[in-house]
Amino acid sequence: MSQIFYRIGQAAARLGISKYHLRRLAKEGLIRHKSTRTGQLLFPDSEINRLEEEGVPPVPATAEPEDAAEEVDHEPTDDRAPSTKDELLAAPSRRVISSPEEVLASRYKVKKMRIEEDMEQTKEAPGERCAEKTALKAVQEAERQRLTEVQRDLQARAGEERKHREWVDSWVQSAINWLPYGVPEQYHLEVRRQVEEALQELHPSQSYSLASSLVRAASAKALEPFERQRETEKAVEEALGNLDISAKDFYKPTEWQIRSERDARTALRALPQGASFQEKKAAARTAVHKINAEFEHSHTCDRLVAQVSFWGGTDEERRRAKLAVEKALKALPVGSSSTEMEEVKNRTLKPFEEEVEKRKKQKEKQAQIEQRLAQSLRYIEAYLKELESEDELEFDGAQDLRNFSYELRDAIAPKVRSELERQDVSDARLRKLIEELVDEEL
Repeated sequence: MSQIFYRIGQAAARLGISKYHLRRLAKEGLIRHKSTRTGQLLFPDSEINRLEEEGVPPVPATAEPEDAAEEVDHEPTDDRAPSTKDELLAAPSRRVISSPEEVLASRYKVKKMRIEEDMEQTKEAPGERCAEKTALKAVQEAERQRLTEVQRDLQARAGEERKHREWVDSWVQSAINWLPYGVPEQYHLEVRRQVEEALQELHPSQSYSLASSLVRAASAKALEPFERQRETEKAVEEALGNLDISAKDFYKPTEWQIRSERDARTALRALPQGASFQEKKAAARTAVHKINAEFEHSHTCDRLVAQVSFWGGTDEERRRAKLAVEKALKALPVGSSSTEMEEVKNRTLKPFEEEVEKRKKQKEKQAQIEQRLAQSLRYIEAYLKELESEDELEFDGAQDLRNFSYELRDAIAPKVRSELERQDVSDARLRKLIEELVDEEL
């Protein structure tokens, strides 16, 4: 790219110094510059930048005082002859104070130099402007080419990105089409994200087999939660199939079905995330097996309780006996054998059966007592007839004797019953007892 050059006036204005100062520095070789064919000084942009950063050096001591040049730059440009009465624009130097003539000479010299410089610039202006235009066109052309290259590069990149996007979208659609039946739509977004991430750094020119392998792996990764859930549901379903048929209801889930599913899912949640399907099946099956054992235990308890017939007992005794048997059986650990449960049932029922048996015997004994009391009437009548035959008693006929026998029976019955309840009494002993009691009544 062409370098930019400044004329002496432009360079001096940029550096904030006088053209005289800049010219003296150039003539002393303190700054880089070049001269045109007409003798005009041109300063490169890089040199001006350097002076701005490092600072402008002062005019060498061999040069004429700069004060004079600065004063001339601010004097009016009329053609009047300078007057010694004119006021100075700045504090005079020591040389000016010591030599007024030298000051006047410097003024005229500086003014002459300025006129010559203006004339030189006037001559060189067309050529300089042409160089500036050329340099400006070169700069503009270089910038235009740079912008063109940037735009071309951006368009190329946009085209590549568009092609890559279309290529990735086609693979995303293929991945979604390959999904198994029943995959919810909520997993489609995760499949897209995984596929896009897998193909992000892959160029469309890569082989089909490589891209296909990456896409299938990405889809499998996206479907991992779905596959884990599907395996869980399948393991639970298979485990519930092992539940005892008697514990199921095909219209409304029973308590055993609800508990089996709950325990199976709880067992599966306790497994590590990477558990295999076989491990899931085993965990769910174990949980349902425990429910089966509980069901069998409960079913056996109910059957044994229902078998409590308890013949001879009252309804209240039967109710109490069943409650006692049920409590005793449920206290047994799950898995107890039928024989153990039957023994517990019999031991629990024994006190109730003994009570019934005792009451039965008492009832039988009471019946025997009543029967023997009924026989006492015959003993009384026989004894009264014996007394009548011995003339100890006299009756008005058989009816009178019977009526008196009834009275005596009722009178002695409490004592006879008491004796019969207290101990076993033979017929002979009973007859003798009745005769003794009748004698007491007579």
